[in-house]
Amino acid sequence: LKKWSKKTGLFYTHLSIKNMKTRWGSCNHNKAYINLNLKLIQKSLRAIEYVILHEISHLKFPNHSKEFYTFIEHFMSDFRQREKEFLS
Repeated sequence: LKKWSKKTGLFYTHLSIKNMKTRWGSCNHNKAYINLNLKLIQKSLRAIEYVILHEISHLKFPNHSKEFYTFIEHFMSDFRQREKEFLS
């Protein structure tokens, strides 16, 4: 998480890793809280990095706009492939 914070220049104030039933991660952009699902440990490192970058990006873009995905692509050009791998 620190790696992607440094790369993006976006910093969180609190990290929580817990069992989540319906999400792999979440972000409260107002408080700069990042939550990650404990079950991510079962996924590949590529998938974990994608989820982390996805949630950190919500600190700047609280939605899933074109700008949000352009921002992610700037740091992870293969994010669409990683997302496919993650969801399969």
